[in-house]
Parts: sequence; C-alpha cells; structure tokens
Amino acid sequence: MKLGSTVRLIYTGTLDDGTVFGYAKPEQPMEFQTGMDLTIPGFEREIMEMSEGEKKTFTLSEYATEYCSAPMVTSPSLTVTVGSMASPV
Repeated sequence: MKLGSTVRLIYTGTLDDGTVFGYAKPEQPMEFQTGMDLTIPGFEREIMEMSEGEKKTFTLSEYATEYCSAPMVTSPSLTVTVGSMASPV
C-alpha cells in the first residue's frame, strides 16, 4: 500500500484493563486516507504493513499516555486488533 491510499477496516482498540477506547464494526468500517495523520501515531504504520483480508493485533505502548490521559487510566499501552483489512478504495 502506498501513501495517499484510502483504506477501510474493522477494529477494536483496548487498554490493558480491557476498556474499549475505539472500534469500527463490519457494517460501518473505519475509512481513512493514509499519510494524512488522522489516526493515533503508530496505527497507520501498522496498517500500511497489512494486506487485504489480513487480521492483526498490535500494541502502541509509546502513545498510551498521550491518548489515555484521564486521571483514572493507568494503562501503559493501547492494544489494537484489526479484524479485517479491506482493499484500498
């Protein structure tokens, strides 16, 4: 996949304690254009390495503090499970 591609995917993002911080269901997949910095840093990098139909789980520890700054959140990482990577649009 190259920068500027538009991708569609379903995913679930969780904190270490299992709290869901984001998701996209099959009936309403997430769609974004790569290279536009529209996602959590590191998320797009992982997506760019995927192929159509691939499933993947990855952890973005280095960005957890920035995106989970609520006082009650002590999770040191964000885990994202991509349920299905659709072909670039």
